[in-house]
Amino acid sequence: MGCEQTTPESGLFHRRTGPISPNSEKPKSSDRTRSGIAGPKIRAREVPVGGARQSLQSNLAEQNDLFTSAMAAERQGNLALAIARLETLLARFPDGSLAESARAEVARLRHSKMPSATDF
Repeated sequence: MGCEQTTPESGLFHRRTGPISPNSEKPKSSDRTRSGIAGPKIRAREVPVGGARQSLQSNLAEQNDLFTSAMAAERQGNLALAIARLETLLARFPDGSLAESARAEVARLRHSKMPSATDF
């Protein structure tokens, strides 16, 4: 194998055809495999281990409990309590697994609390 150089424009070099520019035709996957050029690297998902995994699971359990209790309060007609529990979830876990759902529910509940024109 000889030394292969990359071009500053693309950073890619095909052994058979030379530099690959963004406008040039890319080699077929069979050509890339034979030429030794690999496709994009696939990163493995980092999975917490040990104490970090247990902490993640307990956080998710707490989030589920808060979300479930908020939805139960809504079903009972207590919108203020439902919003308070969802806001507690967001305060404790702003980037948690249920944060997006909690924000959507808070917005929905606040909208439903607003009097409509037909209420007057």
